[in-house]
Amino acid sequence: MISSPVSYNFLVGGNPAYLRSLAEFSTGTKYFDIGGGVDDYRDCPNDDFRLCSILFTDLESNLVCQLGYDLVSISNSLHKLFIPEYIPKSKFSDLSFQSTSDDTVMAVGSGDEFEIIEPFDEGLSLNDFRRFPLVIKKFYHGNTQVELDKKNTRFSINNFCHNENELIEDIKSEILGSKKLDVFHFLLTSFIREDVYLILKLIDRIDTDSDDWSQLYKIWETVNNLTGFTNIEMVVDDVLLNSFRNSANNFSITGINSRHGYSNRAGGRRVLNYDEALAFVLGMSKEYLEFLLLKSKSENDITVFRLPESV
Repeated sequence: MISSPVSYNFLVGGNPAYLRSLAEFSTGTKYFDIGGGVDDYRDCPNDDFRLCSILFTDLESNLVCQLGYDLVSISNSLHKLFIPEYIPKSKFSDLSFQSTSDDTVMAVGSGDEFEIIEPFDEGLSLNDFRRFPLVIKKFYHGNTQVELDKKNTRFSINNFCHNENELIEDIKSEILGSKKLDVFHFLLTSFIREDVYLILKLIDRIDTDSDDWSQLYKIWETVNNLTGFTNIEMVVDDVLLNSFRNSANNFSITGINSRHGYSNRAGGRRVLNYDEALAFVLGMSKEYLEFLLLKSKSENDITVFRLPESV
């Protein structure tokens, strides 16, 4: 499975400058490879960028479609976590983003703490993800266009990978064999750790067109519950947490987008605005994910994790 040539690919759209940076500098993994952006016949740049993955090898087109949808979804979550302008400096010790052009940000290894050196756009706010997401535009087998299947929201790339022992070992080897930590290691980790996959999938579903308090609460609740299964200790400011929960739950504070419906009971005095709540939830998610990856690198092992069954 690992060694066979890849023939399926997706035409993807999004931010052309960011896609070009991925194509020119490489994502560094055969599991999520962006190529193209060059018209070989006219010898000039174009916006034809293709997503390929070793995962697509020797599979039926319907399964490849679902894998492609999931890869793009997880990638978009990483954008929301690591590229927004106002995310606080991370503890992720071996990675930074550097500007490679007026409109491009590339992830590179460094000895510094993870920090956004230059945002895509000076006008970006924390919850402005509109320029970042990748989107699948067309599906190809070689150079022949194939019909895209409808997205199956029940599909999980994590479940797919758990049935492939060779694949699991290869993913571990790719992450642990790298001298530098990389953002795309989170994507690879999500293949074999269901907690990482779940957090990233929930982040991808944040509605960027409204104040999505319900989804933020779902993410917080998930991370909070996961710490009990994984024994990851997270220090959370109780005042900030209570302000977040009060704001998310009360119709009188956040209106139609609140987690609960109308009530004539007044909300508490401690509140967060939406950008503050988003920063809190994404920051908590980042802390969980970074702890896992740094722990794996320090112990030179990645533990496969499945969510406990409901009781």
